[in-house]
Amino acid sequence: MLTLAQELKAELLDYEDDEEELADTVNHHALEAVRSAGNGFVLSFSSSNGAPKEVKADIAVLTVPFSVLRHTDLRVELPPLKKQAIAELGYGTNAKIIAGFH
Repeated sequence: MLTLAQELKAELLDYEDDEEELADTVNHHALEAVRSAGNGFVLSFSSSNGAPKEVKADIAVLTVPFSVLRHTDLRVELPPLKKQAIAELGYGTNAKIIAGFH
């Protein structure tokens, strides 16, 4: 029986090489922008060596503080209240909330 994480991994990664590429993107790049693209998203990353990278995704789960999202170019539909939360909320144990978009 597969765990949920194993099932998600199997769905997300078609080939073993993709796992290395995804890990490299996550570990060595900074998120610069997220934009809607049809039924999915395009995430744009920069790296310390200057090589930009774009990743296309059906679903994007952003687990970064609002203070980081303030410096990320978010070109996605967001309700006004979520935009306000990103713009104004501080980061601390008392200010963590879940704000999703699709």
